[in-house]
Amino acid sequence: MKAYKHELDRVLSRQEISAMLGISMRTFARLEYAGEMPPRIKLSTRRVGYRLSEIKAWVDARELRASQPRREALGKQVAEIS
Repeated sequence: MKAYKHELDRVLSRQEISAMLGISMRTFARLEYAGEMPPRIKLSTRRVGYRLSEIKAWVDARELRASQPRREALGKQVAEIS
């Protein structure tokens, strides 16, 4: 379990996160500018990173948010049929 926690505490660069998420650096920059990305960690004067655990939580939250309208729509359809 300790190795798993250590892996989630790993700090990744913007390029690593973009590649992992399958989005372009431009899309990443837009999300960051809009304040939609998790907080970054300043590693040095010209380098920032993101905790893998926070990126995972961010993805999970977006996934949950995206599924909500579908669940609500299905609930309405079931209610109309009943």
